[in-house]
Amino acid sequence: EGSAVNRNRAAVERSWLSFTEGRPGAPVEAVRPAVLDSWRRCTHVPLSLGQAPVTEDAPARWRESTAGRASGAIADELTAAAVDGDFVAAITDDEGAIVWSAGGRTMRRRAESVAFVPGGRWGEEAVGTNALGLALREDRPSTVWSAEHYAPIVHDWVCYSAPFHDPSTGRVLGVVDLSTTWRRATPLALTTVTALARVFDAAI
Repeated sequence: EGSAVNRNRAAVERSWLSFTEGRPGAPVEAVRPAVLDSWRRCTHVPLSLGQAPVTEDAPARWRESTAGRASGAIADELTAAAVDGDFVAAITDDEGAIVWSAGGRTMRRRAESVAFVPGGRWGEEAVGTNALGLALREDRPSTVWSAEHYAPIVHDWVCYSAPFHDPSTGRVLGVVDLSTTWRRATPLALTTVTALARVFDAAI
């Protein structure tokens, strides 16, 4: 199983290299259509990006919002999932800015190094293809794995995100996310964020 995962990662990495180097007719068969479409939207993002841009006031504005006040309904369980599994957990606003986070020791350090922290902007337009941006854009749970990320700074990550909504309008208000290293990928994380997003929907 491990060797199959490594082969899959290598295939995705080759497709990413082909795409970013602009080779005509380069093979991208290892990449899902939603990810390839996202890459095409993200060519403005510099591959040299070292960390996400930061909007300092996003967490304060969030705390004053209806959703921010309701976020306590999932904060403890999301924190426990992050600490127990050495994930980093995050909640974003509707523009992809992280407004709350918690994490296990290893992933918390990794997150800080790329500004995956409160205020960090992880919408697709800011950092390229990632699960938080896809979940916001497509309004459905999303996973982005290894080199499916557009920005090389998170090629060692796998991220699982699910959107939550305004109960009166159905508008996406943000996402719930769990992220870890690609070697620790588990579909249970997507199940967890999807369930917590539904709890959040009911609490808002």
